[in-house]
Amino acid sequence: RATLLLSDREGVMRWVQEAANLANMTVLGMLAYDLQANVSQVPGVSVVLLLAESHITCHTFPETRLVAMDI
Repeated sequence: RATLLLSDREGVMRWVQEAANLANMTVLGMLAYDLQANVSQVPGVSVVLLLAESHITCHTFPETRLVAMDI
């Protein structure tokens, strides 16, 4: 189940948007991309949120159940 959540682009976009909303940040734009994994692996997702205050990036790695965020 965790690997499916970490490969769900729309879900990861919602998580990142919610992080910005909870921090009262102003979203200027969002870009999301499905990362192509090895044929035997579930693809990850990268999301970049451009903020008036700065940025948020989120990269998921379902094969290791890792999420890397920079806020």
